[in-house]
Amino acid sequence: IDDAGATAAAPSSSASTFEGDDDAARTALEQCTTRLGDLLEMRRAEVEKRDAWREENIRRRHNYVPFLFNFLKILAEKKQLKSLIDKARQTR
Repeated sequence: IDDAGATAAAPSSSASTFEGDDDAARTALEQCTTRLGDLLEMRRAEVEKRDAWREENIRRRHNYVPFLFNFLKILAEKKQLKSLIDKARQTR
């Protein structure tokens, strides 16, 4: 009996018919959640891959030859180039 003096109704048998729907909905939700996690991981991997490509393309476009030529020229002027070449040959 509630505060108004009415008796509470017993749960009807129709409530048990929705239990299967709850299980199906819960299963569908779990599948969607799993799929969403998979898709987010795939997206993260794709963004990471494209970032690596972008960095590699920047390196590919840059011409390092003038830098290396000047670097070797400066080492030769400072009389350090020959000793570095000899050292590199010894480590092979």
